[in-house]
Amino acid sequence: MKQLYLILISFLLLSPLFSQANGSVQGKITDSLTNEPLPLVSVYLSKPHTSETDTFDDNSMKGAISDFDGFYRIEIGPGDYVIKFSSVGYQPVERPITIKDEEIVFLNLKMQDIILEMDEYIYSENKNATKLEESTISTSLIKPTLIQNRNATSGAAAVDLVPGINVVDAEPQIRGASGFTAGLGSKVLIMIDDVPMLRGDAGRPEWNFLPLENMDQIEVIKGSGSVLYGSGASNGVINIRTAYPKSKPELMVTFFGGIYNDPAKSYQTPWKGFNPIKTGLNYYHSRIIKGKKVELDFVVGGQFIWDQGYKGGEPDSIVVFGLPQKFNQNRINQGEYNKGGRVNFNTRFRLKNLQALTFGLNGNFYYSHNSQS
Repeated sequence: MKQLYLILISFLLLSPLFSQANGSVQGKITDSLTNEPLPLVSVYLSKPHTSETDTFDDNSMKGAISDFDGFYRIEIGPGDYVIKFSSVGYQPVERPITIKDEEIVFLNLKMQDIILEMDEYIYSENKNATKLEESTISTSLIKPTLIQNRNATSGAAAVDLVPGINVVDAEPQIRGASGFTAGLGSKVLIMIDDVPMLRGDAGRPEWNFLPLENMDQIEVIKGSGSVLYGSGASNGVINIRTAYPKSKPELMVTFFGGIYNDPAKSYQTPWKGFNPIKTGLNYYHSRIIKGKKVELDFVVGGQFIWDQGYKGGEPDSIVVFGLPQKFNQNRINQGEYNKGGRVNFNTRFRLKNLQALTFGLNGNFYYSHNSQS
């Protein structure tokens, strides 16, 4: 009996020396750019691989998911592990880590987002998001990068990049179906965020009014599918959709300039002195302004342009059938030119306590001093 008691007492005294208490790893996960906490991030620990025949027991892999404040905590036995973080839209991260008895390891992490190739959507077909490949009507998209690379300074120059569309003297022609209807109303509807933007006096588009610098995409509907918008869109629809901020603040300023060359095979200089020039700038800025209870999406953009034009004014006189004809001096002008600019903005308020509600105000102001030849 004494030997049995000695064995039991020895086991109770020596057992703490052989037992191992669990340690833990914990921390907070945030976005590397915005420092906002990242919820629902998968975090798990695993034993590092030493061979292809490794087997894991239940204590060799444990995981957790970060809460809405970005915090996580995992309890596991002591040892060497690899901790892994993964979330949709962010680059996965792996870190080696060592956990000792009853040790709390603090590991905060900033995750970097990645660019995902997303499907292209259109909204002009039925005012709901529809995948471009699932659209039942003929539709083309123009992205901002194409406009920036081509330095399109007006809406006419932008839509003229789409196959099947030509702009003839400010009149859009889709697949040659419109004909020339200057002053009689356009058969192609021009819209900004689903709001028609044809001039009220002659039904013609004012191309310089379209905010190309503040643009998410241009949707062009060709053919009979455009009749959903009425008889004024019988030959097509051009819908400019303005942009809202992304997770990263953006700032873009573009300067452009050029000079008009002499016409080919010209025997005399058509302009007196220096050739006319065209110059200007575009600017765009977007950001998300975050508060405790509300977040504001803010975008501001604009363009300033000074274009002397290449078409001259009316001559003082001409000869018809050998007889000189005098013009009314009041009709003589400087030719075709355009000087002015536009400023536009988008705002959208999002309430944190009422995420289903958003509201805001958009505006576009345009001033132009121009003349037609």
